[in-house]
Amino acid sequence: MNVLQKLPVPTVEGFHFIDIATIKYLKSDNTTTYIYVEGEKFPVVSSKNLGKYEPELQTGLFLRVHQSYIVNLSRIKKYIRADGTYLLLTDGTSIPVTRKDELLKVLGIAKKWIKILFENGRFQDWNTGMLIQLVFK
Repeated sequence: MNVLQKLPVPTVEGFHFIDIATIKYLKSDNTTTYIYVEGEKFPVVSSKNLGKYEPELQTGLFLRVHQSYIVNLSRIKKYIRADGTYLLLTDGTSIPVTRKDELLKVLGIAKKWIKILFENGRFQDWNTGMLIQLVFK
C-alpha cells in the first residue's frame, strides 16, 4: 500500500486518486471494477480487475467477501444469514457473501458463538467498538 493512503485508479481519462478511507466497496463485472466512494453519486469505473486491487487494500480495513466484492469492514451495519448470506452496509447497500468463514473470523465471530449470538442478535468488536447486528431467519 502507498504512503499517501490514496488508491490510484486507472480510468479512461487518466488516473483517479481515491482516499482509501472513503471507499465503501468495490464491485467487479468481469474485467471492470466499480469503486463506490462516500460522497460520490456514481462509482469510479476502472478497467483493472478486482483481483488487482486486493494487494493494495490489505490494510485490515477491507476484505473480499465474494468473488465480485471487496468491502470496507467499517461500513458493515448487519450480517444477515437469511435468503442467502449478505451484508447490509451503513448506506443500505446489500453485498452478497460467499466467503463466510473468513468474514466471521475477521469480525471476531467464531462459529461456536453463532448460537449465542442468535439469541442476542448483536456483536460488538471490542477492538474497534464497531457494533454489528446479526439477523438470522
